[in-house]
Amino acid sequence: GPIDSDTCKTKSYSYGLFHNQGEWMEQACMSQDFNCSAIHQQGVQTMPLKLDLTPVPAKETTYMCQIFDFPDHDNDYHLIASTPIKDNVNILHHMVIFGCEDDVEPRSAYECDMLPDRRCKLILTVWTLGLNGDCFHSNAGVRIGKHGLKRVAVQLHWNNPGLIADSTDSSGLMMHYTPRLRPHD
Repeated sequence: GPIDSDTCKTKSYSYGLFHNQGEWMEQACMSQDFNCSAIHQQGVQTMPLKLDLTPVPAKETTYMCQIFDFPDHDNDYHLIASTPIKDNVNILHHMVIFGCEDDVEPRSAYECDMLPDRRCKLILTVWTLGLNGDCFHSNAGVRIGKHGLKRVAVQLHWNNPGLIADSTDSSGLMMHYTPRLRPHD
């Protein structure tokens, strides 16, 4: 039956965090707040990895990518969280930030496949429908800067089953990073 039917809501699960669909739906609908105190600590900086404003093609599935240069190659930082920047929620399915090798050149928005580039393979963080952000464990971060990643890519998956033309998107993910390095990379 439908996902919100009594049958689905009370169907028992023997795995995962929730005992049934009703518990999951209740939790998913509880709060739209992102609870990550680390992003409010002194010294935390942000970098928006937003797609350039791009026309959405009238096809069901599109992957769009853009490669960014981390602005400070002289100091080390830890990526500690990401939050979504949602522009066109009608077509946005999920987003991924990939770490790239140093020789990858920054690049404006372009249509891509499952990877932004063969040298951008390291998945750093993801967003999909229902998530408000990704907060890393307080003892860990992804090193960026002087002795870490210097280039990152954002990949967006657009889902346009209605084949709607004449829309655009400039969604992405906000990187939250700190100069206060954590114990583990």
